[in-house]
Formats: sequence, structure tokens, C-alpha cells
Amino acid sequence: NTSVRKIGFGFGCIAVVAAAAFASWGCGSSADGVSSQTGPADAGKGSATDSGSGSQIDSGVTTDDSGVVIDAGAPRADVPAIACNDSLSDVYVSPASVPTMTNATRGDIVRCAVDTTLSMTDVQSEVTGEGDTGVTATSGVNIYRVAFRTYRGNGDAGISSARVYLPTNPVALPMPVITIGHATIGMGGTNVPSQDPTTNKDLGLPWAALGYAVIAPDYAGLGTVGVQGYVDNHDTAYSILDGARALRKFISPGALSTKVVMAGHSQGGGGVLSAQALAKTYGCDGDLVAAMVFAPEWPSRMNSFDYVGELNAAAGDL
Repeated sequence: NTSVRKIGFGFGCIAVVAAAAFASWGCGSSADGVSSQTGPADAGKGSATDSGSGSQIDSGVTTDDSGVVIDAGAPRADVPAIACNDSLSDVYVSPASVPTMTNATRGDIVRCAVDTTLSMTDVQSEVTGEGDTGVTATSGVNIYRVAFRTYRGNGDAGISSARVYLPTNPVALPMPVITIGHATIGMGGTNVPSQDPTTNKDLGLPWAALGYAVIAPDYAGLGTVGVQGYVDNHDTAYSILDGARALRKFISPGALSTKVVMAGHSQGGGGVLSAQALAKTYGCDGDLVAAMVFAPEWPSRMNSFDYVGELNAAAGDL
């Protein structure tokens, strides 16, 4: 059932597009969303925490004081089903403590902040401005920033921040999970994709414009504590795979199907290929049905793309 397909979003410079026409790769996940496969060997290390108490934003979802949904009603994909009352800056601040990291806590959201809302007209303008002339927007987009738990490439616990796009006019539910891997933007400091509204416009926003919910992880250590594992296949792949888990935990149960779609460009393209390779052992919280990559950066040694040189830079914001 595997086929090669060109995606008509006008992204340009398509190096590889691997799709499965929504035929499952099988990611080693169980019905409750917890992987039945073993994660990193050192799964007990590290900590993160929740975002504290607080009431749910005005979304039509009823929660208790801790943000737990108590009357979800019909599934919704346009708003979060969890408390979302952190400040934007707090998203990038690691909380003090949480329970020990386990496979079951992968994708747990520990920070959530409301970012902005784009009307359908705004979305169309943004997408067209990126050269995606083949996309006709059918939805406005509510944008959020979150931080979620994940493993690092060495098996330690970590946190990845992310930008989440929720359509105000979703396609028919349940919809697939869409996870985006961003291109190289830097090693740290101010180079954080979710803090830049122009990053991922060409990859994440077109999906949301068509009514799909999307998450675009920054990769653990890029904006959050630590340093991202640039060209570390496992490190980047875990953030992408756990991004799918985070999106599933972010919105109403039943809003998302078991299908998982991953798309990435450059560094993110290599990350998506790595995630595809690791999906059966690490799990992707569903059935990986499509992996789409554009000009993938695939590292073959530690100093690929002068990574070691960058790490050894004497000064400056990498």
C-alpha cells in the first residue's frame, strides 16, 4: 500500500515525500495511548512538573479547580481540554518537580499559554504570503504555546516547548494527529521556533488552515532547559513522537483518530525520518500513516554540518 506522493501545498524543494495512503505502520501503542513498547533504557531519570492550578480558558469545556475536565460533552478540536493559564514566558521556564518520568507520562503537558487567534482571512493571507497558493483556507486558527514531557536521546527526562494550532472550523472528527518537525533555526538563546510567528508558517499553518489540529515541537533543550541534541537522531525524534502524544492530551478525547502524520523540513525532515525509524520501538501513540520530509538533513557523523564546531564556538548566541 506504500506510495510516493507529492503534497500540493506549494512548499517547494521537496526532496522526499513518503506516504502510506493512511495504511498503518504500527507504532506499538495500546488503546489507552500508552506505548506497549519499551522507551529509553534510562526511563526513570529526570523530572518536570505541571503548570499549577487554574481554571480552564473560556472554551465551553467544564473543569474542576485543577483543570481536569468534568463535563467534556462532544469532542472539540478548536480549544484545549485542559487548563491553559500560564504566561507565554512561563512556557519556557521548567517547573520545580513532578512524578518520576515514565513511558506513561510522555507527552504530559506541563505548561500552557494562550498565544493568539487568526481569522480565516488572516490565515489565508499568511499562507499565501508563504507561497502556498494551492491552499484555500477553510478555518481560522487558535494558537497556543505549550511545554510537554519527553525523553532526551540519552534516556534522561526532558521538556520540549511547542506551538499548537487549533482550527476554529475543524474538519470532521476524529481527525489525524499532525506533528511538524522544524528546520534548523539555531542551538538556543533566542532561536526558539515557537516564539517566532513566522517559523513553521509554511509547514504547520497550511494544515490548520484546512481544519486540522497541529503541533510543532521546538525539540527539547531549544527554549527549555538544556541544549537541544542537534543531529542526535533519537533526541529529535523523541520530541516529535511525544509531540503527537501531547496534542492528543491537549484536546478533547475522541477529537483525534489513531492516525499520526508527521512532516518536517531540513533538520525536521531528518527528525521525521528518525521518528519513523523509531516509531515501532519508542511508540507514536497511534498508527503512523504518513511521514513527509522536505530536503531532509540526515546526520552521518558528530561533526555533520559543523555541529561540533558550533558547540565549541567561543562566544555568541548559537
